[in-house]
Amino acid sequence: MHTIINNKLAKEIGIKSAFLYSFLLGYIGEINKEFTISQNKIVENGILTISEVKVCTKKLKKAGYLKVEQKGIPNRNHYIVRGI
Repeated sequence: MHTIINNKLAKEIGIKSAFLYSFLLGYIGEINKEFTISQNKIVENGILTISEVKVCTKKLKKAGYLKVEQKGIPNRNHYIVRGI
């Protein structure tokens, strides 16, 4: 999979966080749609480690580009990618 990274976003939140944002957006294909994906699947398909995924997810949430909620039994992360 090819991932395109927005330069302004990379400067704002860092290259790894911008990569994660682009990966998630490419995975779901549109913004503001809820979906689930495991952190292990993100690691398998990208260049980030599990700890980097956690750090980047926090940065994206803090910047308002990503919403993450835990739902279900067992808890699973439900993501919503927001537009830039």
